[in-house]
Amino acid sequence: MNARETLAHAADWLGWQEERMLYGFRNAFDALRLHDYAKAHPELPEMASDWEEAHFIAAIGYNPLSGEDHEAKTSGADAAAKAKAMDLARDLIDW
Repeated sequence: MNARETLAHAADWLGWQEERMLYGFRNAFDALRLHDYAKAHPELPEMASDWEEAHFIAAIGYNPLSGEDHEAKTSGADAAAKAKAMDLARDLIDW
């Protein structure tokens, strides 16, 4: 599956989810990460609103169904990449 198909599949999956979850994402990248988590865990219910909070925290670090609304003004990819780079740098320092 190419990137366009992956994004289309994620958008379709998100379109079936509870709308209040979509307002709870801090950025668009978290929505994609949650979709990837759902694909990696086929044993979870198809509707993410039926998941336990621990699954949201494992996937994206917070629960988008907590009731707090966010405006996803950025994709979040830049911040996620910087966080990953920092994790890698810490691992190298600890090595």
